[in-house]
Amino acid sequence: MSWLLTDDEFAEAAAAVRGGDVTPALYAFIGRLVSVNLRSGTVSPTLSASGEWDEEAIADTTHDWLAEKLLRCALLQAFDRTSTPQALARYLERTFKNWLRDKGRGRAWPRILIRSRELLDAGDAFKQFEEASRWLDHQYGLAAWSDPERVDDVGSVVRAVYGLPDLQIVRERGRRAPTILSTSDLQALLEHVLRTLEGTITLSQLDRGFRHRFAWAFEATSVELDETSLEETAHPAVSEAEAEEAAHAILADVTKRQLEMLRERADGATLEELAEIHACSRGTADNELKRASAAIRRHLAPDESQERTLEILFALSFSERG
Repeated sequence: MSWLLTDDEFAEAAAAVRGGDVTPALYAFIGRLVSVNLRSGTVSPTLSASGEWDEEAIADTTHDWLAEKLLRCALLQAFDRTSTPQALARYLERTFKNWLRDKGRGRAWPRILIRSRELLDAGDAFKQFEEASRWLDHQYGLAAWSDPERVDDVGSVVRAVYGLPDLQIVRERGRRAPTILSTSDLQALLEHVLRTLEGTITLSQLDRGFRHRFAWAFEATSVELDETSLEETAHPAVSEAEAEEAAHAILADVTKRQLEMLRERADGATLEELAEIHACSRGTADNELKRASAAIRRHLAPDESQERTLEILFALSFSERG
């Protein structure tokens, strides 16, 4: 099965979206796109509510992206601005990464919710009474209970989280994911909340309580998509004349396919997508990009910024193609 939509699937999806619907093929493609990006190793797991990109986290993220962004006119905009499956993939990938970045900006995920889940799933004191489609909605209670009622009032959960005052706060400001509580204190707090409410609750409800009581921990530094990326180094910009001269030289030194791959890579295409678009292997796509990069290095000094030169290069390629 092709990673991208076929031309027929693209046309059917475009017509369906303009009519207010989404085809099964488009749904499947969106799922593949999210999975490929989250499994690529370039997206920080701190942007996942579970702290890792497992199947459940990927499914939850796909659902949230659809609900919060795509089904609110973003899909319609995507088809209005693209005319091929390849262009749609690049556009949606940029939209997805921007959406992820916006969700993560301004805070790091404290691990208190994930540690709560681990305690509720593994601790002898707790029991899962109902399983839901999302792990955040599983119903948990005390293991000694037999047939407890569900607690539906989120406000009562928030109040119960505040109900155990003698907690030792762990303030690790230098960490992206603050610990907040020791394991023993967190277990004591979970037991207190459940005994107070005398009914089952969800991790989603607990999350609301944690965000109220430990608001400082949810106001950490911003989270970037790739927390392993190297620090950016400032390079002196080339003059407009130098940039244009270098762009013309590079244009004469690369093949049409290398230039197209370079442009598509700059737009966010992965090596797998380049291989699909150009009907070649992933290794061939990688080699073509390396040859194009070597051509750029031949015509630009190592300490010169490439940004303006590449802008001119891509503009020249469009004009020559036309």
